[in-house]
Amino acid sequence: MALRDDNRFRKVYPFIRRKPVAGGNVVFESGKKEIAGTDTTTITFSTNFSSAPFVTATAFDSASNNGVNINTFIISVSTTQVIIGFSSAFTGELHYHAIQAA
Repeated sequence: MALRDDNRFRKVYPFIRRKPVAGGNVVFESGKKEIAGTDTTTITFSTNFSSAPFVTATAFDSASNNGVNINTFIISVSTTQVIIGFSSAFTGELHYHAIQAA
């Protein structure tokens, strides 16, 4: 059984390395909205999106009424607005992010 001498091997890097490619334009909007005892809400974007953005939404219990144990889900998204639904009637804040990578 031969022993391998790791000191005799080395990693050889190419002389010309590729330069990193910068990402495209990113359009981003985030905000929050007060919700009072409803199971759907509509948010109109103040940013101009060229196509429907990716939207995430999170419920926040700003009223401290232990009513944040709900699911938020996106019903529909367009370039101007998003309709968000809740699994039950909700009172508190909705935090949202809308991102479009061009």
